[in-house]
Amino acid sequence: MSKAVLRTSMALGAALLSVGTLYPMSPALADNGGASPASLTSGAQADFDLKQSAMTDLKSWIITRPGIESSGYVESINDPANLSTTLLWHGPADALQASILAEAKRRGITAKVEQRKYSMKDIKTASKRALESSGKGAFKDVTIYSVSGLTADFDGIKVNVQQATNASGIRVQSKALSTTAGKAANDQIAKNAAAELGIAVEVDPGTPITPTATARGTDTPAYNAGGYMTDSSGHVCSTGFSIRGSAQTYSTTARHCQSTYGPRELGGTRYGATYKYSTDGAARVLTSQGSALMFYGPWDSTSRATVKSFGDVSLGDLVCTNGGNSGTHCGGNSSQKVTDMVHTWNDGYGSVSTIEAKRIDGAIAVIQGDSGGPIYQNITGTTVKAVGMIQAAGAALSNCGDVRDGGGNVCSATVYFTGMRTIVRGVSGTSLVTG
Repeated sequence: MSKAVLRTSMALGAALLSVGTLYPMSPALADNGGASPASLTSGAQADFDLKQSAMTDLKSWIITRPGIESSGYVESINDPANLSTTLLWHGPADALQASILAEAKRRGITAKVEQRKYSMKDIKTASKRALESSGKGAFKDVTIYSVSGLTADFDGIKVNVQQATNASGIRVQSKALSTTAGKAANDQIAKNAAAELGIAVEVDPGTPITPTATARGTDTPAYNAGGYMTDSSGHVCSTGFSIRGSAQTYSTTARHCQSTYGPRELGGTRYGATYKYSTDGAARVLTSQGSALMFYGPWDSTSRATVKSFGDVSLGDLVCTNGGNSGTHCGGNSSQKVTDMVHTWNDGYGSVSTIEAKRIDGAIAVIQGDSGGPIYQNITGTTVKAVGMIQAAGAALSNCGDVRDGGGNVCSATVYFTGMRTIVRGVSGTSLVTG
């Protein structure tokens, strides 16, 4: 069971999750604790899902207010279990802030305000500038993997780096980044970078980001989200939530899934060619028709849920991952907690701003081959909210568990994804397909 050469190497040391295998066979997915939406809708889990849904409904209300993008609203830190939220705010309180607090109260959500020094525009601009400065200026002695732009614990940006080496392969810095001396060196880099970027900077040891391109495999039109697809070379990816244009519905996947695919078990080119790309959200729209349904459960599952609406998340929210290679990871400690709302890196096709989430129990959240697949939240046993699209994985795990195509594919407890509302806004004249 040979493995195809991985699709490599994006800029700044990260490698795409759209890499391929020539089908090394693996047993059925074992990580099914809380995997299906139906298993999450009883008792305490059902109560939590209702609270989580209330939080994302409030977020959807906030980000659709007129003038919100030019306002002082930066983001929210949600605590779904306690039905409370903290509004991160830049600048003075105003009528919009008051209206958000009032709306939260009306919905039974406790809300407070935390002042931030930097606006969302400041954060995104500084994150992109930092990423483009790898090996230059304040960052001349390090390679930048990615930039964490919006976290709950730091008012500024966190730059995740690898030490640089000279032509002889010798580290420029004499101490490892994790040592006391290395931390002091990082602090000096951060100080210099803050002066260059005009924003508070923290420099931390980082890891490469790996894009995650690889029933689900025997889908037919109109195609469901969470399908597993392959090309003639064995490269694999997953399908995302469908969007509707003026003439038809369309399937989607991640933009770094650059091939013409067919269902994993059927082959061919049934998913079609590229129709267009989103201007934001790093998505690729395919010419094949898409449905309002989403596969869920193990990689070989035929179970489907209906997509009902967008799910707009904030820091602290829990999300479910769903890829064609690894299946669903959802419910209790199998869920992923949002830890960064502006995580910037290069997917090989340019800078992309993603959301970071980490699985609570540290087990697998995604594997290569899951790229393009859905990020979702449960509403009921058979309905879900469309949160986003899987783009990449973080630090590699040594044990990926049971997946469809294992081999050398990288899996991780950390997932990077783009928002589905962002993707739809980036494809003019389209809307989310719902049922």
